[in-house]
Amino acid sequence: MISVLFIDDEPEVLGLMQEALTSSEVEVLTASDPAVGLDIALKRRPQTVFLDLLMPTMGGMQVLEQLLAQDPGSNSPQRPILYRVRGRGNSERSLRLPDQADPP
Repeated sequence: MISVLFIDDEPEVLGLMQEALTSSEVEVLTASDPAVGLDIALKRRPQTVFLDLLMPTMGGMQVLEQLLAQDPGSNSPQRPILYRVRGRGNSERSLRLPDQADPP
């Protein structure tokens, strides 16, 4: 079973991801608080972490920096970190690290 972690301050997004991805092969972990999400990431070591870059208490980039500082192996190809970036309006784009040198 693989596990994925979504860290997002919007409960609707977390609920949607939980509902859409939960299966016998995927464990979906969620956190609406970045500090709690960081703790889950360090303890549970999910294969993929989705970060909302714009959260009120700590942005996704800060979570990423803390995760990498506390767990340097977290940026390995076996455990990529994915971003969800909201632009102006309803546009969204995703970045994947470390495989891409430049964001799309």
